[in-house]
Amino acid sequence: MLAIVIAVAAIAVVGIVIGVSALNRPTPASQAAAGQCIQDPAGSSSVYVTDCDAKDAAYKVTASGGTDCTTVSGTTTTYEDLCMIGLDEDPSISLAGVQEGDCLSIDTSTEEATTTECTSGTYPVLKVLTDVDDTDLGLLAGNEDACQAAGVDNDAYTSWYKWNFDYFRSDSGIDLTANTNDLVFCLGDPQP
Repeated sequence: MLAIVIAVAAIAVVGIVIGVSALNRPTPASQAAAGQCIQDPAGSSSVYVTDCDAKDAAYKVTASGGTDCTTVSGTTTTYEDLCMIGLDEDPSISLAGVQEGDCLSIDTSTEEATTTECTSGTYPVLKVLTDVDDTDLGLLAGNEDACQAAGVDNDAYTSWYKWNFDYFRSDSGIDLTANTNDLVFCLGDPQP
Protein backbone atom coordinates (compact mmCIF):
# COMPACT_ATOMS: atom_id res chain seq x y z
CA MET A 1 0.00 0.00 0.00
CA LEU A 2 2.83 2.38 0.88
CA ALA A 3 4.44 1.64 -2.50
CA ILE A 4 1.21 2.66 -4.29
CA VAL A 5 1.03 5.94 -2.34
CA ILE A 6 4.68 6.69 -3.16
CA ALA A 7 4.11 5.84 -6.86
CA VAL A 8 1.02 8.08 -7.05
CA ALA A 9 2.92 10.92 -5.33
CA ALA A 10 5.87 10.51 -7.73
CA ILE A 11 3.53 10.60 -10.74
CA ALA A 12 1.86 13.74 -9.37
CA VAL A 13 5.24 15.46 -8.86
CA VAL A 14 6.33 14.56 -12.41
CA GLY A 15 3.02 15.89 -13.77
CA ILE A 16 3.45 19.17 -11.90
CA VAL A 17 7.03 19.58 -13.12
CA ILE A 18 5.97 18.94 -16.73
CA GLY A 19 3.02 21.33 -16.40
CA VAL A 20 5.13 24.12 -14.89
CA SER A 21 7.85 23.73 -17.52
CA ALA A 22 5.21 23.86 -20.27
CA LEU A 23 3.90 27.13 -18.83
CA ASN A 24 7.40 28.63 -18.93
CA ARG A 25 8.08 27.77 -22.57
CA PRO A 26 8.36 30.79 -24.83
CA THR A 27 5.61 31.34 -27.40
CA PRO A 28 6.86 31.03 -30.99
CA ALA A 29 6.54 34.24 -33.02
CA SER A 30 4.23 32.44 -35.46
CA GLN A 31 1.61 32.39 -32.68
CA ALA A 32 1.83 36.12 -31.93
CA ALA A 33 -1.35 38.18 -31.91
CA ALA A 34 -1.80 41.79 -33.00
CA GLY A 35 -0.32 44.12 -30.38
CA GLN A 36 2.27 41.62 -29.15
CA CYS A 37 5.98 42.03 -29.77
CA ILE A 38 8.54 39.59 -31.10
CA GLN A 39 12.29 39.30 -31.12
CA ASP A 40 14.35 40.37 -34.14
CA PRO A 41 14.12 37.61 -36.76
CA ALA A 42 17.35 38.69 -38.50
CA GLY A 43 19.85 35.86 -38.28
CA SER A 44 17.81 33.74 -35.89
CA SER A 45 15.99 30.51 -36.56
CA SER A 46 14.08 30.66 -33.26
CA VAL A 47 12.03 33.82 -32.81
CA TYR A 48 9.66 34.23 -29.87
CA VAL A 49 6.99 36.54 -28.51
CA THR A 50 8.46 38.85 -25.91
CA ASP A 51 7.28 41.72 -23.73
CA CYS A 52 7.23 44.96 -25.72
CA ASP A 53 9.36 46.65 -23.04
CA ALA A 54 11.97 43.86 -23.06
CA LYS A 55 15.47 44.51 -24.44
CA ASP A 56 15.03 41.80 -27.06
CA ALA A 57 11.75 43.22 -28.43
CA ALA A 58 12.25 44.44 -32.00
CA TYR A 59 8.88 44.36 -33.81
CA LYS A 60 5.24 44.89 -32.89
CA VAL A 61 2.71 42.68 -34.65
CA THR A 62 0.09 44.76 -36.50
CA ALA A 63 -1.90 41.73 -37.71
CA SER A 64 -1.58 38.01 -37.15
CA GLY A 65 -1.25 35.20 -39.64
CA GLY A 66 -3.45 34.99 -42.69
CA THR A 67 -3.98 38.75 -43.06
CA ASP A 68 -3.16 40.61 -46.28
CA CYS A 69 -0.50 42.98 -44.94
CA THR A 70 -1.03 45.44 -47.80
CA THR A 71 -4.31 46.42 -46.13
CA VAL A 72 -2.95 46.84 -42.58
CA SER A 73 -2.02 50.46 -41.85
CA GLY A 74 1.29 50.92 -40.07
CA THR A 75 2.83 47.70 -41.39
CA THR A 76 6.41 47.93 -42.71
CA THR A 77 7.70 44.39 -42.34
CA THR A 78 6.54 40.80 -42.61
CA TYR A 79 7.84 37.69 -40.90
CA GLU A 80 6.39 34.47 -42.23
CA ASP A 81 2.70 35.50 -42.32
CA LEU A 82 2.81 38.16 -39.58
CA CYS A 83 2.37 41.85 -40.37
CA MET A 84 4.69 44.00 -38.21
CA ILE A 85 6.36 47.35 -37.63
CA GLY A 86 9.73 47.94 -36.00
CA LEU A 87 9.49 49.37 -32.50
CA ASP A 88 11.74 52.23 -33.60
CA GLU A 89 9.79 52.97 -36.80
CA ASP A 90 7.24 55.72 -37.33
CA PRO A 91 3.93 54.23 -38.56
CA SER A 92 3.54 57.16 -40.96
CA ILE A 93 6.34 55.74 -43.14
CA SER A 94 4.14 52.76 -43.95
CA LEU A 95 2.13 52.99 -47.13
CA ALA A 96 0.15 49.85 -46.31
CA GLY A 97 -3.53 50.71 -46.14
CA VAL A 98 -3.32 53.67 -48.56
CA GLN A 99 -6.43 53.74 -50.75
CA GLU A 100 -7.65 55.40 -53.92
CA GLY A 101 -8.40 59.04 -53.15
CA ASP A 102 -5.61 59.34 -50.55
CA CYS A 103 -2.57 61.48 -51.32
CA LEU A 104 1.17 60.86 -51.13
CA SER A 105 3.87 63.38 -50.36
CA ILE A 106 7.12 62.41 -52.06
CA ASP A 107 10.37 63.88 -50.75
CA THR A 108 12.35 64.91 -53.84
CA SER A 109 15.74 64.36 -52.20
CA THR A 110 15.14 60.89 -50.70
CA GLU A 111 12.29 59.79 -52.99
CA GLU A 112 10.52 58.48 -49.87
CA ALA A 113 6.75 58.83 -49.79
CA THR A 114 4.36 59.28 -46.89
CA THR A 115 0.59 59.38 -46.81
CA THR A 116 -0.75 62.84 -46.11
CA GLU A 117 -3.75 65.11 -46.49
CA CYS A 118 -4.40 66.17 -50.07
CA THR A 119 -2.80 69.61 -50.11
CA SER A 120 -0.72 71.58 -52.59
CA GLY A 121 2.12 69.52 -54.06
CA THR A 122 0.81 66.12 -52.96
CA TYR A 123 0.02 63.37 -55.45
CA PRO A 124 -3.50 61.92 -55.58
CA VAL A 125 -3.67 58.11 -55.60
CA LEU A 126 -5.79 57.08 -58.59
CA LYS A 127 -5.41 53.33 -58.11
CA VAL A 128 -3.59 50.92 -55.81
CA LEU A 129 -2.14 47.76 -57.31
CA THR A 130 -0.63 44.81 -55.45
CA ASP A 131 1.95 42.20 -56.43
CA VAL A 132 3.20 44.01 -59.54
CA ASP A 133 6.29 42.64 -61.26
CA ASP A 134 9.01 45.13 -62.25
CA THR A 135 8.54 44.15 -65.89
CA ASP A 136 4.92 45.34 -65.67
CA LEU A 137 6.08 48.82 -64.69
CA GLY A 138 7.86 49.37 -67.96
CA LEU A 139 11.18 49.15 -66.12
CA LEU A 140 12.51 46.49 -68.45
CA ALA A 141 10.28 46.61 -71.53
CA GLY A 142 6.76 47.17 -72.79
CA ASN A 143 4.54 49.89 -74.17
CA GLU A 144 1.92 49.92 -71.42
CA ASP A 145 2.66 49.90 -67.71
CA ALA A 146 0.61 48.19 -64.99
CA CYS A 147 -1.40 51.32 -64.18
CA GLN A 148 -2.48 51.79 -67.76
CA ALA A 149 -3.26 48.07 -68.05
CA ALA A 150 -5.43 48.38 -64.91
CA GLY A 151 -7.56 51.01 -66.66
CA VAL A 152 -6.34 54.18 -64.97
CA ASP A 153 -7.56 57.26 -66.85
CA ASN A 154 -4.62 58.25 -69.06
CA ASP A 155 -5.65 61.92 -68.90
CA ALA A 156 -5.32 61.94 -65.10
CA TYR A 157 -2.40 59.50 -64.71
CA THR A 158 1.15 60.86 -64.64
CA SER A 159 3.38 58.39 -62.76
CA TRP A 160 3.60 55.43 -60.42
CA TYR A 161 5.29 54.94 -57.07
CA LYS A 162 6.30 51.49 -55.84
CA TRP A 163 6.64 50.46 -52.19
CA ASN A 164 7.67 47.18 -50.58
CA PHE A 165 7.71 45.55 -47.18
CA ASP A 166 10.88 44.26 -45.59
CA TYR A 167 10.56 40.48 -45.54
CA PHE A 168 11.95 38.07 -43.00
CA ARG A 169 11.80 34.32 -43.41
CA SER A 170 12.62 31.86 -40.66
CA ASP A 171 14.88 29.86 -42.94
CA SER A 172 17.02 32.62 -44.43
CA GLY A 173 16.72 35.95 -42.63
CA ILE A 174 15.72 38.99 -44.67
CA ASP A 175 14.62 38.38 -48.25
CA LEU A 176 15.78 41.04 -50.70
CA THR A 177 15.48 38.99 -53.89
CA ALA A 178 11.89 39.61 -54.97
CA ASN A 179 11.20 41.37 -58.28
CA THR A 180 7.55 41.77 -57.35
CA ASN A 181 6.42 45.00 -55.72
CA ASP A 182 3.96 44.76 -52.84
CA LEU A 183 2.22 48.03 -53.65
CA VAL A 184 2.21 50.26 -56.71
CA PHE A 185 0.39 53.57 -56.51
CA CYS A 186 -0.87 55.05 -59.77
CA LEU A 187 -0.59 58.81 -59.25
CA GLY A 188 -2.13 61.89 -60.79
CA ASP A 189 -0.67 65.35 -61.22
CA PRO A 190 0.42 67.05 -57.99
CA GLN A 191 -2.36 69.01 -56.28
CA PRO A 192 -2.30 72.73 -57.19
